[in-house]
Amino acid sequence: TITHLYFSQLEDKLCLSPSRLHLIIHTDLKMRKIISRWVPHSLTDAQKQMLYKEIDEHIIVVLTTHAKSLPIEEHLPTALDWINGRRTPDADQSLKSALSGLSLGTKAPHIFKSLIYAICFGSKKIVERFESEGVVIDKITGIGGVARKSPYIMQLLADTLDKPIYVVSSDYAPALGAAVYAAVAAGLCDDVATGSALLGSKVEASYMPNPENVLHMQTYYETYTTLANYIEINNKKLY
Repeated sequence: TITHLYFSQLEDKLCLSPSRLHLIIHTDLKMRKIISRWVPHSLTDAQKQMLYKEIDEHIIVVLTTHAKSLPIEEHLPTALDWINGRRTPDADQSLKSALSGLSLGTKAPHIFKSLIYAICFGSKKIVERFESEGVVIDKITGIGGVARKSPYIMQLLADTLDKPIYVVSSDYAPALGAAVYAAVAAGLCDDVATGSALLGSKVEASYMPNPENVLHMQTYYETYTTLANYIEINNKKLY
């Protein structure tokens, strides 16, 4: 029916579950029958703000849930994490992001997952550069933000880097590090190791690479590298 089609479209566009969408429309907005083209004109400013808030609070959670449910062998687009140019180690702000491999079957969770992959691959490029210069990296320490909020992304990053990741419990790890050095400089601690033991943040979560997933991520990483090389070479021609 038309109604069913409309609800399906809303679910896809807003990334909301059928039950959550039904609750918003019939309970929160108190609507019985709706026609899609009139909805924006029928909502009050307060209702619009409530809907914006609902989407803002749930969209990442819902996208993550759907992305996690995608079979590991399912095709994903390839994305570049150059939204604001390329990061270290080969920073180039003139480069642009790109998204390749879209099809009629590509939905929001596929794009969301491909963007997460891109961020992980960008981090892998940075780690590889350090290692190529002789810096030994055995483990990664995650601080604040995404590291504490998204176990899903942290596990993907561990699988991408093929290294364990330890997330610390403080959102102010850099400030604590500065305090450790200050304590040593002031003679309050004998050395950095002692200061870290006293002031350093404790590990609250750890993520170990999954061997099977490491191989899977390596395949996507090669595709990412191919797209990255193409965009870099043709950047001026394309843009």
